[in-house]
Amino acid sequence: MPSLSKEKAREKANAIRKAKKINPAKLDKILDIQKTEDPPRKSWHRTHGKKTGLGIMAFWKTLFEGNELLPVSKKMTNAEIERQVRLEFPHEKVLLENLDTGRQSVNYYRHLFNKGRMTKKVTPESISFRYNDKGQIVSTRSGRLFLEFEKSEYMAKYE
Repeated sequence: MPSLSKEKAREKANAIRKAKKINPAKLDKILDIQKTEDPPRKSWHRTHGKKTGLGIMAFWKTLFEGNELLPVSKKMTNAEIERQVRLEFPHEKVLLENLDTGRQSVNYYRHLFNKGRMTKKVTPESISFRYNDKGQIVSTRSGRLFLEFEKSEYMAKYE
């Protein structure tokens, strides 16, 4: 059984004949060609925090570095770090949406910091830990207190 019916074959042959009649050198006589400008290229805007003027990644980096330098009584929890980011970037809809949905959390950005991905593959001098409201180091995922061997395993993960 043929793949084309006679009618379809005739239509195809007619289309081929018409295509052969068109001369690309005389395209301007066939088409109504006008000078139409390309639309401006979309560009990304650089984000600036309200108080610091830093970009998003630079602000996360500053938060994680600073949190490790704070005294135990002032260590920030994940909730406080997230609150600070929301205050600094209230105009960044995508960032806030990612934090709201849980697609990207404080732990996600902490992991990027610890791996050195916020600083062009330069690993930080001291890695960032998650702290509870008493300033104690806790597990990144569960929030329970770290045991000493777990802390060393966590540090080894990022070396």
